[in-house]
Amino acid sequence: MPPPAPSTFTFQIIDGRAAVRADCNQCTGSAVVGTDTVTVGPAMACTRAFCTVSAPYDTTFVQVLSGDSQADVDGDRLTFRSTRGTLRFRR
Repeated sequence: MPPPAPSTFTFQIIDGRAAVRADCNQCTGSAVVGTDTVTVGPAMACTRAFCTVSAPYDTTFVQVLSGDSQADVDGDRLTFRSTRGTLRFRR
């Protein structure tokens, strides 16, 4: 399910750190990239604003992103899969 419009959700890894925008909140935490895995966390520090447009989607996004995930790149698409759920990112 895509995020509700006009919210914004992003994920970047910069120098071993995850930089996450979960709509009105910003998060950061460690990030390790393996051959076909990505591990974010074990925990991320996030601002705790209530995102009126995307609640509770923003909280679920961070929960699914945190931890170990299988990672797959296909063109401009990155997919994370775990027992917590699936996230799909596009450049």
